[in-house]
Amino acid sequence: MLQVKKSFLILIATMLSASHVLTLKAEYCYAHNDNPYLNMGTKTAYHFIHGGERPYETIPNCKPIQIWMMIRHGTRYPGTREIRGMRSLPKLRNQIIYNHEVRGINVIAGRLCADDLVNLKRWRLSKFITYENSDQLNRQGIEDMNLLGKRIRNNFPELFPPAVTEVKARNYKFRMARGGRMSSSLTAFRDGLLNGVYVPKDELPANSTLWVAYSRCPKWETDVANDPVHLREVTNFVNGPEYQNLITSVSKRLGFHRNISADTVRQMWQMCSYDQALRVTKLSPWCAVFNDEEMRVFEYRDALIDYYKRGNAHEYNVRLGCPPLRDMVDSFRKIEGNDDSYSMEPRGVFNVGRSRSYHLFMAALGIANDSSPLLASDFKLRKKYLWNTTEIGSFGANIAAVFYKCNDSASPNKVKFYQTEKPVDYPGCADGLCDWEYLKSKFRKQLSRCDDVDFCGTIVAEPLIETLPPSEKFVLVFCVLILLFLNAPRLARILRKIPPCCYYRCRSRPMVILNNASL
Repeated sequence: MLQVKKSFLILIATMLSASHVLTLKAEYCYAHNDNPYLNMGTKTAYHFIHGGERPYETIPNCKPIQIWMMIRHGTRYPGTREIRGMRSLPKLRNQIIYNHEVRGINVIAGRLCADDLVNLKRWRLSKFITYENSDQLNRQGIEDMNLLGKRIRNNFPELFPPAVTEVKARNYKFRMARGGRMSSSLTAFRDGLLNGVYVPKDELPANSTLWVAYSRCPKWETDVANDPVHLREVTNFVNGPEYQNLITSVSKRLGFHRNISADTVRQMWQMCSYDQALRVTKLSPWCAVFNDEEMRVFEYRDALIDYYKRGNAHEYNVRLGCPPLRDMVDSFRKIEGNDDSYSMEPRGVFNVGRSRSYHLFMAALGIANDSSPLLASDFKLRKKYLWNTTEIGSFGANIAAVFYKCNDSASPNKVKFYQTEKPVDYPGCADGLCDWEYLKSKFRKQLSRCDDVDFCGTIVAEPLIETLPPSEKFVLVFCVLILLFLNAPRLARILRKIPPCCYYRCRSRPMVILNNASL
């Protein structure tokens, strides 16, 4: 009798345990989330964060004379390295399904709800995510850039004639860094801004300091972007409790008895981010892997990396952001006079580039300056931080500086800054409206040493192939391989005639380094 009671109790305990597991599985369904967490740092779609729903406020007694904009390119496809990681996800997906449907019958394995699991089963890597499309603008990026242009035109009608026949090329300047995603972004933006009227675009040279001063600064690479001491807060955060607990929680949620690698977790996060950015109306099954708090952990990691590599955490970042700052100031200097000479200058100057250039410009401009450095230990203590890459550095992020002429005899020239179409409360300015003389005084010392790049060290000549976009690199490499194949017999005969000693001379020959003068 005692044995029967014992067996009965064990049966009840087993049933309760199974019920508890089912409760865990049904506790949260991302597929049913009406308010999903969409803050993906620099991989956030502009669609989610821009402030364009509200019209810009009219400045009383002031007239806009010129708008100068720095714009990050729109949503792009993943890069080649990211694609390589994404192509391993189908195998991981199959293992997650196995953990839930096979291993989960007899043991606690996997806590995704049924609908999230079904969506993960149906997931396929988009046919458009290919090496050929890597880093190129996507349809969502084109739409975001086009709509941005339309909103800018609607908010500043004084700068854009109502009839397309009145648009003149000399009134608008469009410039871009080299690369397919920059060109496509600028075209979409221009079409929205000018109702499809064609105005030529200027592609800046690959080594233009206006956009890529960092690429000609070896000391920035060694002392900032890749210096483990400078990036120690990032390392501390990744090795800290929040990030490590994330890895453990995700591993258990997916049914793994041991922690999966940090790289694997990061690849799932990247897929979640890109899925959401490329298709803004559809939830990504890979986002179901994370809860909101874990997504905030990834968002903070993204902010830390960007803050130390490109923000005002290092003097080099501020100095390398000087060229576009000087370009903006020089553009406004030409229209500051009291006469009508400003009518001969462009009404709009629009620049499209990469995130690095955009964030370095922000550092130089002094926007999103936190009162104290971001630290690994700040994640729970610091709920609000200005260098939040979701808010300031998403795909399509932008800064607009608008120059006004006002009915103020003491200070007729004003400037107002907007970031992602939201007014900036710029330090030292009343309600964000800055006195032009104040800004010139503020930037004077900074601009006086804009060309001083001695801190960068010796500049190494950049190989030509590194300046080409991925599609052109592929064609170039393919042509070289064909030529080598066709001329293989001739090359073999030539190599047989070269004395062995020549090989050693070639190997020992030092790399040629060009100094500033020779460049």
